[in-house]
Amino acid sequence: MLQQHPLGKLFPAMTAEEYEHAKADIRKHGQREPILLLDGQVLDGWHRYRICLDLGVEPKVKTLARRADALAEVVSRNLARRQLGPGQRYGVLLSRHGLGRPINAYPLFENALRARDGRSIAEHQQRLGELFAPFTRVAAANSEAWFPIERSADELITVTERNRMVGFPYPKYLNAIMEVDQSAGVIITSLAKARALGVAEDRMVFLHGCADAHDIWNLLERQNFHSSPAMQMTGARALEMAEIGLADIGPIDLYSCFPSAVQIGAEALGLALDDPRGLTVTGGLPYAGGPGNNYAMHSVVVMMQRLRAKPGDYGLVTANGWFLTKQSTGVYSTRAPCRPFERQDPAVIQGQIDALPRPIVIEAPQGRGKIETYTVVHGREGYLMGIVIGRDEQDRRFVAQVASDPQVLESLETNEGIGRMGYVQSAPAGGKNLFVPD
Repeated sequence: MLQQHPLGKLFPAMTAEEYEHAKADIRKHGQREPILLLDGQVLDGWHRYRICLDLGVEPKVKTLARRADALAEVVSRNLARRQLGPGQRYGVLLSRHGLGRPINAYPLFENALRARDGRSIAEHQQRLGELFAPFTRVAAANSEAWFPIERSADELITVTERNRMVGFPYPKYLNAIMEVDQSAGVIITSLAKARALGVAEDRMVFLHGCADAHDIWNLLERQNFHSSPAMQMTGARALEMAEIGLADIGPIDLYSCFPSAVQIGAEALGLALDDPRGLTVTGGLPYAGGPGNNYAMHSVVVMMQRLRAKPGDYGLVTANGWFLTKQSTGVYSTRAPCRPFERQDPAVIQGQIDALPRPIVIEAPQGRGKIETYTVVHGREGYLMGIVIGRDEQDRRFVAQVASDPQVLESLETNEGIGRMGYVQSAPAGGKNLFVPD
């Protein structure tokens, strides 16, 4: 059985209704359009391929030679063939410019933070090392950490063969580690049921406050790239529901896939980065590890252990998903709540976030533009691409890649790129916009 080519996954899967309609058509008329293969995988026609297998029909395939415009091929074919909503179109737009993976997106937030605060690149890199060095110290003391190794600030930020640059400004040691063999579990029940099951009172941990929301889903429609209204609102609501303040909290664990998530989370809650309580109980996602954003379950479990060791303390845990998109905050304690659990409808906060103003996005920009944020993506052998989110002369937001000139890409890592002017050129259908810095 063939596998789907990664480029073929840019577009969302058919709905069940669409799939059955296409299946009925192929059953009646046969497969009229060949399935395109690239590198032995299905580039275009994945649903047709699956339908042929379902029907017991030999699929008609056409193998493409290795082509630089394979991405344009799959995009142009699907845009012409399928009715996509605005959110789906934006998802395709981001993916074809290299922003289909969090590892390429979180550096955008980091560079935006640096420019907002007016730090030099060297100053900001040192700040990142100083932020995450204490995380490695906690991980080193955590017997279940994936990398129980304490590292210095300089070791975290110095680019070496073992600590290669991944997505500027993040070397490998500042990136989340998700390919781990770890698991965690919790038992959730009512107090009455826990007592009926014979759970000891000193083992019980209660959820005192919680809230969930997501920031504007489309990255290109965010207000900026250095804040999270959802983090701020869910944090405030969770504390309000628990009827305590931030000063009443003991141990803290901020979701820590990348340094930008920790900085933005701390700022949203009103925490200093050097808060004496610390910002992690596990050692963080890059060092303690975690299977994707299920890391949050691990942090909840470790938080429960910490709270059992200090009865009556309150602990705060945050969770995050996708491109600094989905946010959740929980406040926990062994202390029994004074009133029955009753959470606010999440639609209340979500409605406030959804009503925030959004910039105009232009999919096919042309003309002068300015970099709003950016990153330079590396492979094991060196530069892969530069990615820019910018504004054109009408203040419309666009996404583009930077010409793969090593000198240009290097200049974006040695000199501040945000605010830099240049020329953006729109791509043919299905291609990539190109930004050429001055």
